Amino acid sequence: MKTLVNDSIEDLKTVLKNDSDLQEKFRNNPVEAIRSLEIINPKETDY
Repeated sequence: MKTLVNDSIEDLKTVLKNDSDLQEKFRNNPVEAIRSLEIINPKETDY
């Protein structure tokens, strides 16, 4: 399952701070960890 992240670095920082599994993924393989994220584009969610 992909981790949902809004389209901002600040949101990524918040998700990383609160998700110990994602932190571990970044330590082991940052490239794969980035691929496991699903970036939410505000154009798709804000009407």
